[in-house]
Amino acid sequence: MLIIIGVLFAGGGGAILIPGTVVRGIERIQDKDGFLAAGSLALSTDGYALSSPAGDPLELPGGTPAVPFEFVTLRVTVTSTDKPVFMGIGAQRDIDRYLGGVEHSEVEGLNTFSSSAEYRHVDGGAPTLPPGELDIWVAEATGSAPQEMQWSLTPGEWGMVVMNADGGAGVDVEMNIAARSGLIAPAANFLTVLGWTLFLLGVAAVIAGGVLLGVGQSGLRTPR
Repeated sequence: MLIIIGVLFAGGGGAILIPGTVVRGIERIQDKDGFLAAGSLALSTDGYALSSPAGDPLELPGGTPAVPFEFVTLRVTVTSTDKPVFMGIGAQRDIDRYLGGVEHSEVEGLNTFSSSAEYRHVDGGAPTLPPGELDIWVAEATGSAPQEMQWSLTPGEWGMVVMNADGGAGVDVEMNIAARSGLIAPAANFLTVLGWTLFLLGVAAVIAGGVLLGVGQSGLRTPR
């Protein structure tokens, strides 16, 4: 029985070490600031804005408990080919109001391996105001040089918009999205420690079971 328990513990520990090794590998390929980049993508639209899907916002439930470390921080870098660019993150409901009736493209699918994207075109006209004149953004960046924006995920439903700074039509940018989380290091440590603990306990149980089995068999032997 002890041998069976040991095999189960050792097998479970080995199974836990696999995702622990994967998480540890993710930790090692982060950049010097702790971000894991998804790669660059060329995005464009003939409309007035590129946006995240209105029906699929970046969401963190309001009841999410506070944690003593960074949950998720996004870093977005955008480079425009020929015009000053604006990018901003705001509440999805505010973005819906701003882009209501505005011709734009929702970026629904990103493939960093092929550097391609899928779009859903929304018909409309021009925006009433350039994006930088609104106070709906929780994070924003604008300018003609490559622009970088960082934002820590908080409870709510959020969306992102990329436009020309003047609000004009024809948006053509290169975007790089990266993420950083304080969960990665604790998760790697926990899985590694738990996996090795179970594995070593299992090995010890198998050895002890084997010793006890040998002693028991010796005691059952008939003396000559």
